[in-house]
Amino acid sequence: MLAAAAVTLVAAVSALGGWGLGAATSSPARSSLGSAALLSASHQPVGTVFFYGGSQLRLLMSVNTHSGTGTVTCQLVSRDGHVVTLGSFWLDAGYGTWGSPVPVSDGQFTSARLVSTDGTVLATASFPRR
Repeated sequence: MLAAAAVTLVAAVSALGGWGLGAATSSPARSSLGSAALLSASHQPVGTVFFYGGSQLRLLMSVNTHSGTGTVTCQLVSRDGHVVTLGSFWLDAGYGTWGSPVPVSDGQFTSARLVSTDGTVLATASFPRR
């Protein structure tokens, strides 16, 4: 199970590298914009959120909660408290990796969160002010 999660993460990061390469060959590029730790409610690390950009900002969320199988949702929270749902993905025994274009401008959001189907916030990643 751990090996499959590692392979998934490597593939996802490689794909993001491709996005960064594509951004580097197009008009003004911002490759890696950084990452933030995804922390549970008890402040335990359960993953990482990566941002990459170019003409389109992209997010990758890598999760390892060590338990739980089912659908979770990735959301961004803007500076004014507005919540943008980016999409949902599947966790298998607590592991999952997912990516999406981000429909807001760089610097307009303060955090990303992982939410269960019943609306419980499972984990949050906070971003420094740009």
